[in-house]
Amino acid sequence: MSSTAGLSVISSEDAMNQITAVSEVAVDSTNAVPDEQTPPLRLVAKDTMELRVSAITMASFSEFSTTQATTTSTSSTATPDLIPALTGKLLFCREEEETILFRAYRRVQQVGQSSSDSKINGEKKANNNSNSCTQLVMIHGRTGVGKTSLAFSLRETVLGDGGYFVSGKFDQYQGPKPQHNAFSTAIAQFCFQVLERGDAVKQNIRQRILDNVGSEGRVLTRVIPELVQILGDQEPEQDDTAEGDRALSSEASNMFKYLFRLFVQAISSPDRPIVLLLDDVHWADESSLDLLWSLVNDSPIKGVLFLCTLRDETDTLLIEKQLTCLSRSVECTKIHLDAFTDESVNKILSKMLNTPEDKTRELTTTVSQQTKGNIFFVIEFLRTMKEKQLLQYNKDTGQWWWDIEEISIEFDGVRDLLEQRLQSLSEETLELLKVAACLGSKVNEEPLGHFTKMPILRLLVEASDRGLLVFNHSSSSFEFSHDGIKDVVYNTISPSERDKFHYQLGRRLWKAYPAEDLFNNNIIYVIVGQLMLGKSQINDTREKSAVAKPCLQSGIRAMKQSSFSTAFTFLMQGIELLGLRGWHDEYDLCLGLHNFAAEVAYCTANFDAVFSLVNKVFENTKAFTDTLQARATNVYALGGSGRMEEALESGLSVLKQLGVKFPEKLRLSDVGNGLRKTVKLLKGRSMESLLRLPILNDSKTVAVMHMLNLLFVYAFFSKMELAPFLGFKMVEITVNNGICAVSCVGFGIYAMLLCGAGNDIDEAYRYGKLAMAMLDRSSSRAWLCRVSAAYYGCVYGWKRPVQECIEPLRNAFRIGIECGDIEFAMVNANIMFWNQLNYASLSELDQEIASVTDRMKFYGQETNLKVIIPYWQFLNNLMGKARDDPKLLIGDVYDETTMDVDYIPTVSSWNYYHRMVLSYMVGDYDQAFTESQGCEVLISHPLGAVDTVSLIFFVAMTNLAKASRARKKTQKYIAKAVKYLKYISHVAKHCPLNFLGQQFLLEAELCVLRGDHFSVLAKYTSAVAVLREAGMLMPTALANERAGRYFLSVGNKEIGHPFLMEAVRLYSEWGSLLKLNCLVAEFGGMVDF
Repeated sequence: MSSTAGLSVISSEDAMNQITAVSEVAVDSTNAVPDEQTPPLRLVAKDTMELRVSAITMASFSEFSTTQATTTSTSSTATPDLIPALTGKLLFCREEEETILFRAYRRVQQVGQSSSDSKINGEKKANNNSNSCTQLVMIHGRTGVGKTSLAFSLRETVLGDGGYFVSGKFDQYQGPKPQHNAFSTAIAQFCFQVLERGDAVKQNIRQRILDNVGSEGRVLTRVIPELVQILGDQEPEQDDTAEGDRALSSEASNMFKYLFRLFVQAISSPDRPIVLLLDDVHWADESSLDLLWSLVNDSPIKGVLFLCTLRDETDTLLIEKQLTCLSRSVECTKIHLDAFTDESVNKILSKMLNTPEDKTRELTTTVSQQTKGNIFFVIEFLRTMKEKQLLQYNKDTGQWWWDIEEISIEFDGVRDLLEQRLQSLSEETLELLKVAACLGSKVNEEPLGHFTKMPILRLLVEASDRGLLVFNHSSSSFEFSHDGIKDVVYNTISPSERDKFHYQLGRRLWKAYPAEDLFNNNIIYVIVGQLMLGKSQINDTREKSAVAKPCLQSGIRAMKQSSFSTAFTFLMQGIELLGLRGWHDEYDLCLGLHNFAAEVAYCTANFDAVFSLVNKVFENTKAFTDTLQARATNVYALGGSGRMEEALESGLSVLKQLGVKFPEKLRLSDVGNGLRKTVKLLKGRSMESLLRLPILNDSKTVAVMHMLNLLFVYAFFSKMELAPFLGFKMVEITVNNGICAVSCVGFGIYAMLLCGAGNDIDEAYRYGKLAMAMLDRSSSRAWLCRVSAAYYGCVYGWKRPVQECIEPLRNAFRIGIECGDIEFAMVNANIMFWNQLNYASLSELDQEIASVTDRMKFYGQETNLKVIIPYWQFLNNLMGKARDDPKLLIGDVYDETTMDVDYIPTVSSWNYYHRMVLSYMVGDYDQAFTESQGCEVLISHPLGAVDTVSLIFFVAMTNLAKASRARKKTQKYIAKAVKYLKYISHVAKHCPLNFLGQQFLLEAELCVLRGDHFSVLAKYTSAVAVLREAGMLMPTALANERAGRYFLSVGNKEIGHPFLMEAVRLYSEWGSLLKLNCLVAEFGGMVDF
């Protein structure tokens, strides 16, 4: 027995003897008749492992064990154990990086506390969001420099604070990966830690989770079975997705990402911090990166530190784009680890060997030459020296000694050392490790059991004794002690034999599992992944077809889990296996593979792949109805890539072949007739009777409804006169034929039309709620983005405060990303940004737009980009970032002189609005009036969005400013302003908080023009009061400014100056440097900011 840090640890030999003895008893017992006192062999093996855990942990190098502070006994009667010294706290040469990491952790516990002191010694921040209590730390470095060790240096502190430290790892050799595997592993560890803390903690956590996710906890337990230990058994998940009920594909039915966010919200808080380590993020698929992005951007999540480790030598465009999005959207700390210098290596050797630094310098020279300062290689080098007795302990002198000449001759690179160590293993153990290396870092006993007749535990213990594996307590399983070891093991498979090895591995697993068990624990992913890595061995046509079927099954399953890159890999492999003969030999299978592959390609913005795949469907299908799924995908891809007119033309052609036609020439004036016809159709029908309409089952009519829904957004931007009639047709089909999944979208569009062309806000609000009720009753969130854009973007704000729309729109954006409805996710984001203009600070809005536009670019959302970028430049101008003339949309984000948006009439019209507001803000009222003329088309827009009121307000203010300066025909401008004032007064009755402040401000300006000086103060004061109560920064600042200007102009500085100073304060809070500079230039020392 040896003593380490006061803890008795079973020696390696003693533990092995005990394990061997117990294992032999267990093996012998398999020949006996089992009875109630004889547990199965598997249980015996698992129990005996506990005898070995401490020895394994202390006897194996792993970055996961660096938090164990150990003290080595150096008595004269025992040789000090070098390995515990190696696994001790080797981070004493990383003090600077530890400090940076520790401060990032403390920030998640300190909401609102300034973190300006955290920029030290090369720490880099991506933004100034210092009050966030969610932090992201990215640790970069080459393989083996200690990235994971640095991350794990926090573990003891976190657990001591009552928090949770959990980790998950992304793998390279698994082939296509199961959904969010690293996150699942981390949450399994969380469950383990919760259970360790007792029943009271478990029940508290359970209740918080259920309060957030409700009955849908089954979605989480399906992916993370360990959660059952906390939540209990959940009701089986039902497939509630009707035929055609997809936002591109059936992934819309999967709510894992959405529920996972709710789950993290429930379990995290600053007083119970969670540190989530995601190791080797460079191997992550885009679905896992999307989930990470949604978590770090989820404002209700508090007290979480996300740690990501990345290799320098591995770089992909996907990772680069996604990490750019991440670092822009949350406070991000970047730490780069270099290899240790010779001086640092010498300090490490001196500490481990308990020898003065001047005595270890010669050894350091050799070690550094062999290892290049890589700490993993240093450890392995010293381990091998000790095993070969080139590094020995002299009990008489109490010191370590070595022969530097023998060491220099013996070794030729550290990888060579590892290969030698592998050769010392038994043949059975080495073969088992090869299989494990193909499957990933975690060594899963269950599938490995199909590859040996030897006791699995005995083989794994042999590998752990050689430092190749380490036992993970939280997952109760072995894993490779370092990726470098896994790489060396994998490379022992000859490159010429690897295809065959993977193929045989996949075939053996496929044969071992019954068909009904293939989807348990995602084993189908492992099987198909291995078969695909060995596809060169599949030559028989029947076998190709046999393998292509699970490729389709796995692809659809991965799609439902939003693992798009995994799904695409499976589906394309199936297509490749079938080849051109597939359309003849396996028509349905080939059609399914092409259809789903095209949909997944759209979800990853791979438009070239979409068009190639759908064209193959058009060329090879037997009937037009067989092409409908591909034609819908084609329309999505055309629209998503900015080719809206082509998308609209293609979709109308499909509708025509399905028997639905629209007049070639339509005018906006025709909308009234269509609206009256629809009102007549709905007359006498209650909301409840509409909800009780029968289900629409005719597949052809369902296809028509989906195409109408799809085309609406393209008509909205490129052919406005058509858009309302698409909505009318959806309502007509629903009333006459029954409800389908997208009926809710049709009634949402109808509600929008009632707000605009119908000018009936109460009815619009009623039908908007009906659309939401239909969505809820469908038990599917596939169309939430579209209904949300209609209801919260265009209807809700007429009756309720606009600020209440922001979070539902943000939530719809996230769910759209998760479900694959990328296009309308971005539509919701754009509406959210427009609605925040009056409420949010410009810098915060600028930061959020920067993050989302990165994702638009990533997903190839050209149309949505062209809609939002002019608005973004408008904000930049307000912040003082215009290139030259602040009244023109020319800057770093957008240049209206070079970017063509004329083919999107709505965008061109809103650009007039942007220039009008900018001109008004800088006091160029004549130019503002000129720009206002181009806004008129938006005022008569048939789809009534709430932001139209802001446009009408500024047009009215501009006309009043023009009237105050005109020498004649002033009544014409006043009349137009009065007309718009009446409209704002009308809508203010429905929601005073949103519109009454603008009404009072316009009335104040009219009083000034008419000389009604008695009423001016009351009107301005009322405007300021209402706008302040509504939380409208910019309008409140403007009302104060206009009041200040008026009273100063009539010589009443006592009243005017406080108004003006309040305007300066609010403009400063809003972040408009443009406006502040204008006020300083005009009023000089009278204002100060």
